[in-house]
Amino acid sequence: DKMMETMAEYGHNWYPQGGIGTTGNSEFLLNSYDANSNKIKCLDLDSKKGEICNVWGSSLFKYRYMHIRIFPPLPN
Repeated sequence: DKMMETMAEYGHNWYPQGGIGTTGNSEFLLNSYDANSNKIKCLDLDSKKGEICNVWGSSLFKYRYMHIRIFPPLPN
């Protein structure tokens, strides 16, 4: 919820939207695609803990996208 509020303060409308083609849920596609199964990793924030699940690459639903960059820890 805090992430959604912060993004809204910056002018990004990431709240679930009703309408044709939307999921109506807080789900974000991640930058991970499995070509063998044609599935994309999805971060589902509808539960308190959040869950990583799969979405069909051919899905017609509209999702929000997150590009996550992972950096190694800084040396001490």
